[in-house]
Amino acid sequence: MKFGYVNLLEQPDHIDYAGLLDNLREQAALCDEAGWEHVWLGEHHFGATGHDNSPNPFMIAADLGARTRRIRLGIAVVVLPLWHPLRAAENIALLDQMLRGRVEIGFGRASQPHEVVTFNPAADPRNETGSREVFSESLAVVRKALTERFFSHRGKHYQLPPEGLTWARREGVEEDPEWIRDGGIHRLCVVPKPHQHPHPPFWMAASSAPSVEVCAELDLKVLAWRQSPRMLRQWIASYAKVLDRKGRPLARPGRNWGVLRNIYVAPTMEEARRDYEPALMGSLRYRAADPWRALRAHLDPGEDPAPGTRLGWDFLQGRSLIAGTPDHVAETIVELGGLTGVETLLVGIGTRGLAQEKVMRCLELFSERVIPQVERELGTPAKEAAPAEATG
Repeated sequence: MKFGYVNLLEQPDHIDYAGLLDNLREQAALCDEAGWEHVWLGEHHFGATGHDNSPNPFMIAADLGARTRRIRLGIAVVVLPLWHPLRAAENIALLDQMLRGRVEIGFGRASQPHEVVTFNPAADPRNETGSREVFSESLAVVRKALTERFFSHRGKHYQLPPEGLTWARREGVEEDPEWIRDGGIHRLCVVPKPHQHPHPPFWMAASSAPSVEVCAELDLKVLAWRQSPRMLRQWIASYAKVLDRKGRPLARPGRNWGVLRNIYVAPTMEEARRDYEPALMGSLRYRAADPWRALRAHLDPGEDPAPGTRLGWDFLQGRSLIAGTPDHVAETIVELGGLTGVETLLVGIGTRGLAQEKVMRCLELFSERVIPQVERELGTPAKEAAPAEATG
C-alpha cells in the first residue's frame, strides 16, 4: 500500500498564515524523509472560518517541492471550473517540469456555491447538469493542451483559439501552417508540456455512485473520503464494470483508488480519543451542514441506522476514522486494504484544534510503527512502468 499525507491548511486561531505554512513544511519534510509516497494539498477559497485556506495549491506544491527530495506532490483537488482550463493546463505542466515529474493532479467540481459561483456562475454545483458539463469540457481542454503540440477546441463554453484571432506580424517570424494561416491563428500551443508523458496521473474526487462511473468514463483515478469499506468495495466494482464495458479492463481496479481517512495515532486508545475527538468533531460539523446527509455518506450498502444514531466517534471508527494505538491503526488499514483492494491510503490528520506537536508525533508513529506493519501484511504495490491515468 502507498501512503499520502493530506493537509487542507485548517488554521487555528492562534497561528498566523506564515506559521501555518511553516507547520506544513515541517510535516512534508518528515513525510519525505520517512518514505511516504505523496503529500496532497487542497484548493479552497474565502476561508473566513479558518477551515480550508488554500487558494493556490500550485504555488504551495512548488514551495514544498523545492524543500523535499523525492516525495510526490498531489493536488486534491484542482477545482477545475474555477480556472480557465488553459491556465490550469499551464500550471500543471510548469509545476511538473519544476518538480521533474513528482506531481499528481486531482480534479473536482466543488460543492460550495459561494466558492464556485463567485468565479464561474455556469458551474453552480446546485445545477448538477450544468456543473458536470463545465467540468467535462474544461477537462477535455486541459487534456488537449497537455498532450497535443498544436490544438483547437470548439465547445459550448470555450472557443479556442477565439474566432478572428490574428498574429501581429513581426520581422523574422514566418507564418507556420501548423498554427498561423493567412495571418490568423487557428491552433494554439501550450509551452511547456509536462515532464511526465503524456501528463501527470489524473484523479477525480468522487462522493457519489454516479461520480464513480464518471471517473471511469473519463479514464480518471478515483479519490474518495467518507464511504465505509463495504461501500467502497461496491463502488470499486461499479468502476471496474464501466472500464470492462469500455474494453479497458483492470486486473486490480483498487490500484486506481485513493481513499482518505481521518487518522490519529497515539500510545493508547484513550489518549487518541482524548486528543483527537474534539478537533475531529469540530471539523466534521463544519463540513456537514446537513447532519443526516453526512451520516448517510458513511453507511454500508443497505444499512439502516438505528433511531438516534449520531455522527460521532464510535459510529465513525472503522468507517472514515481510524484512531488509536499503532497496532489498532495498522490492523484497521490492513482490513480496509484486504476488503477493498485499495492500494493508496490518504492520511488526514490536522484540524483546527490539533497542535503541531501532536500532528508531528502522529506522523512519526505512523511512519515508524504503522507503515512497516501494513507493508508486512499487504506488501508495497509495484511501481508503475510510467505515470498513467486509470487505464493508461
